[in-house]
Amino acid sequence: MSTINERFGDATSGAPPTQEQRSDVGFLRRDIVELAERIEERVPEGRNKSLALTALEDVQMRVNRAIFMDAKELPNPREGGQS
Repeated sequence: MSTINERFGDATSGAPPTQEQRSDVGFLRRDIVELAERIEERVPEGRNKSLALTALEDVQMRVNRAIFMDAKELPNPREGGQS
């Protein structure tokens, strides 16, 4: 796969998710949603609140990308490799 294809890969360009990947995504999503709910409840409406929620969307996207795409490039610290 070329560098461009790797950079712009999507869910169809990889292997099906492992159970560990599914678990990691679910665990981190719960944390992200919990923080988003706290922001929604406690932060006044306005641009900064909107940007904070958008930043969390970016966090979730980047976490998923790291789990599914970058994982094949880096040693798994759970298997004794270094990150």
